Amino acid sequence: MTAPIKSRLKSGNMRNADARWDAFTPDAYKGLHYSKIRPDDRAILELVRDFFTQADIQPGAHGIDAGSGPNLYPALSMLPFCSEITMLDISRSNVDWLQRQRLKPDRSWQQFWDVLTYETVYQELGDYKRRLLHNTVVKRGSLFDLPSCRYHVGTMFFVAESLSNDFAEFLHAVKSFIGSLRRSAPFAIAFMRGSEGYTVETVDFPAVAIDDVDVKNCLEEVAAQINSVVDIAKMHEFRKGFDGMLLATGRAALG
Repeated sequence: MTAPIKSRLKSGNMRNADARWDAFTPDAYKGLHYSKIRPDDRAILELVRDFFTQADIQPGAHGIDAGSGPNLYPALSMLPFCSEITMLDISRSNVDWLQRQRLKPDRSWQQFWDVLTYETVYQELGDYKRRLLHNTVVKRGSLFDLPSCRYHVGTMFFVAESLSNDFAEFLHAVKSFIGSLRRSAPFAIAFMRGSEGYTVETVDFPAVAIDDVDVKNCLEEVAAQINSVVDIAKMHEFRKGFDGMLLATGRAALG
């Protein structure tokens, strides 16, 4: 039996390079967060589904999911539109987990796919598992090292605010992600609002407490268009140490 994921009170300073990312235990994290779809994740997935469906993404797009971690649903949201999706993560344990999930995704991901199939473009794919296997590539790397102006569509969920206690690194993460997208490429970014950090089993990981104003101010510098920044109310006490979630959608300005 694994220990629960707990909040981590802010203490000292932990930058991204200081965190023990290879000690991240994806099965424990996934078991708590994604074994059953929660109302907040459902709300996010519905918003992303509707945004991408209307975004006029051209066939054969190359997508990026930056900082995938033990979460497949951002990549699932891009499946109908992409001939290739890069799933990027810095953690060796997460990369190994993602490789296994590509081959044989856990049954629980069907709940998330079912939400997406309310739109015809997702229904038409049929069995998502085949597309996931053939159209995704898992890579180990830092989002700070993403190439410029490469991807046609992108997602980054619960990453920028959850990699450091340093606000400057939060800004750098968002700008690096947006900078990897081609001009006018649609993006969806999810954030934990007011996060104090967290512990997975016995290992502490950092976060910086951000709100909707921080997100808007950051995106105004790099986005051609901010479609919306939606506040997702905290609907389930799966852990302490955060205030809710935010979802930002828009289009990149760089490229």
